[in-house]
Amino acid sequence: MNLWDLANGCANCRSCEGAAYQTPPLLFAGNPSAPILGIGQNPGEIKPTDKARQEWMTIFEHLDDETVAKILPIWYLWDFLGSPGNGRLERVFGKNWLLNGEFLWTNAVRCRTPGNAPPPPIMQTTCKTWTDQLIEGRRAIIMMGTMARLQVLGKDAAKLEWGAPKKHPQLGYILAIKHYSAWKTKEEAISYKKAVDRLKERAL
Repeated sequence: MNLWDLANGCANCRSCEGAAYQTPPLLFAGNPSAPILGIGQNPGEIKPTDKARQEWMTIFEHLDDETVAKILPIWYLWDFLGSPGNGRLERVFGKNWLLNGEFLWTNAVRCRTPGNAPPPPIMQTTCKTWTDQLIEGRRAIIMMGTMARLQVLGKDAAKLEWGAPKKHPQLGYILAIKHYSAWKTKEEAISYKKAVDRLKERAL
């Protein structure tokens, strides 16, 4: 599987045309050959006041989909490294977690929704096909948030406790942690870091 061909296909995806999106669909960021796949929830909203990000959206509109597919992973790194969420995730995954080569990162849903609203079912269903292809060949999967856990595990999602890595017969080592916006204490982040470290010891 060539991930760049897959990313091009994702950038061309318009299956959820009715669920308005603000950027071309982003398939992944990070190391394409990484043994661990991290799955987040969905890209955050781009507000009208975000001038730099709005300018990027204008650039994307004038590029062909293949070029956009190649630029998006790099743009995502730039965009997220300056966000408040990056600081929280560094507590769990360490400094330069997006750049250290240990992980391939994606989202359960790849399009940005207006007002950062919960993605409708059609988006979640469509994006599962992209997630399934990214899972192939990985040694471990980290699911961040209820949406990611449900997309990967389906009806068995609730059986996987938060912060408790385990071996799955088809998926390798799996771990679910709550979305960083739901972390209530520093102790919770510390416990997730320990869980991630245990998973990495087994998968790397």
